[in-house]
Amino acid sequence: MTDAQRALIAPFVSEMEGPVFAIAGLPEEVIAVVFAYVSRRPHGFRENLAELLATGEITQAPTGHNWLAPSAKAAAFHERWVVGYGHSSVAEHAVVHLGVEGISRLASAQLELSNPYLSFTEYSQRYQQPKAGAFAMPVELADHPRWKERFSTLQNRLYQSYEALLDKLVTARASQEPAKPDEREAQYQRRLRRASFEDARYVLSLAVRTSLGMTTNARALGEALRCLAASPYGEVRQLAEALREQASKVTPTLLRHVEPSVFERDWYDHQPPAVFDSSGELALIDYTGAGSAAAETTAVSQLIGQALPFAADASPAERLQQLERYLQLLGPFDALPAAFTSIRYRFRFSLSEAAFHQLLRHGRRMLLVAGAPTTAGTPVIPPAVSAAGGEQLLIDATEAAKELFDELVQDVPQAAAYTVTNAHRRQVICEIDLAELYHFLNLRSTAEAQWEIRALAGAMQRAVARVHPHLIGFAVRRA
Repeated sequence: MTDAQRALIAPFVSEMEGPVFAIAGLPEEVIAVVFAYVSRRPHGFRENLAELLATGEITQAPTGHNWLAPSAKAAAFHERWVVGYGHSSVAEHAVVHLGVEGISRLASAQLELSNPYLSFTEYSQRYQQPKAGAFAMPVELADHPRWKERFSTLQNRLYQSYEALLDKLVTARASQEPAKPDEREAQYQRRLRRASFEDARYVLSLAVRTSLGMTTNARALGEALRCLAASPYGEVRQLAEALREQASKVTPTLLRHVEPSVFERDWYDHQPPAVFDSSGELALIDYTGAGSAAAETTAVSQLIGQALPFAADASPAERLQQLERYLQLLGPFDALPAAFTSIRYRFRFSLSEAAFHQLLRHGRRMLLVAGAPTTAGTPVIPPAVSAAGGEQLLIDATEAAKELFDELVQDVPQAAAYTVTNAHRRQVICEIDLAELYHFLNLRSTAEAQWEIRALAGAMQRAVARVHPHLIGFAVRRA
């Protein structure tokens, strides 16, 4: 970044060099744009902000931020009501925007799972090609030179496999998709490569670096920091401290007392190893009305009295028919009324780390309890990889990752998870209500959705249709 760019952004960022920094003093919509750019552009948040300022795309005059502590009166108020009396809802009015750069995919998943009220936009491996050597070295390997060398060798091999797989996918796609009439050769090759990132990324590991933009309130952030600070991974604990340090420059009073308790540390220190379901099939393990001879009627009965206009003397069959008529009126941008959140489903499934990171985007309305990263189970092989003749290349790479994983588990277990690839499976328990399920199916069942998460949406729909056919049938027609 040039000196001129630094001067432009200095009033709006809390840190010019570090990987974590706060952004303030800008219109909220501008911050949203800066964060959104990271998904499609290779530049960092600060470079994107400098570009917006230099080109005049920020039309509202920014005010800057002085990063000063609040007045003593305000600090005393927060200490009394937020800390002393436990009125933590006050902290929800303090919004913090944080840019986080250069952390591992392992750490980003931990961050995104730490609290459901954190909002993210993350660097996408579906649209960008990571750089060679851009991986995080686990903190735990700092005093283990032999393991560090082995770890680096594996990461370099995985990236070489990524490039080889990418070439195969591009060649295969070129044989099926000719250039457009007005498309130059360079444009054509870029388009083929970008389309191939989708499946080539399955061979990359969780050590590969990523960046994300995060927006949250001080209450949710404080809860997340306690969770992150109790993590078994050194990188995640360091991330927690960096987040606290930078966010405190925006809300210095509201982020006190965020150290994990003895209970929290003990809880995370004694988590049992994940038990992996080798079948990989989705199972609907609980749902509203489970155990009832008429599960759907039981579920619908929960909606009665919640502002839904059912006739008092309507039979169960008539209520189902009337409900279905209402659901037929739903448009693609409509949301189901709040009453529908009382109908809930719990699923168990496994999916690749690649698809799991997409599932995390739904974390606010979808309760996810994820197992630890592991190389257990059969890796997910994208159909396009098999069609391009790259299946064995991917299998060899994942087996090399598993070999080092198994060795590290015996000696430096916290470092083992960084060897897990995007093709390896993550075990997940997912609880979701009907309103959010409607949104998920409509978003993830379209042709534009990533193939694996689209398959997950289809499996969820079929499982629910077996127990609540009238409640879920509308989603199939709308998808």
